Amino acid sequence: MVMFSHLGLAKLGIILFGIGALLFGGLTLQKSTKKIATNPSPTHVPSPQPSPTSQQTSPHNSSAINEFLYPNAKTITNSAGTTTLETTDQPAVITNWYKNQLHQQSFTTTTVIQTNTNNIIENKLVGSKDDQTIAIAISKNPSDEMTHIEVSKN
Repeated sequence: MVMFSHLGLAKLGIILFGIGALLFGGLTLQKSTKKIATNPSPTHVPSPQPSPTSQQTSPHNSSAINEFLYPNAKTITNSAGTTTLETTDQPAVITNWYKNQLHQQSFTTTTVIQTNTNNIIENKLVGSKDDQTIAIAISKNPSDEMTHIEVSKN
């Protein structure tokens, strides 16, 4: 029969608690990922229609980045291959538009990361074609009315 001291039992309890926390956290992550991956009926979100006054472009942008300026957004900043936009549209609608746009412009989507933690949304998409790379970051905090978009090209 193995005898444990009170200190030994405390250490064992801490180790078991830590293992349980890791397993519980891992199961939650796997369950969440599985739920997203096995959605049997994808929801169709219509693409927004361009508004003639909603976007402002700069002659410094190449046509490649112009194709990735979200149509229902207002340009906030524009410099050195990066354009920052804002819109009242929801991040899911914007993300779906960018997924479609990457496909329509024959970019290979290399990265799609969608996160929602405590209603703080951070979505990242990256596409490449030939020697071009387009990176899109979509973010929205629960206290913000606007969704922020950053489009960068190399």
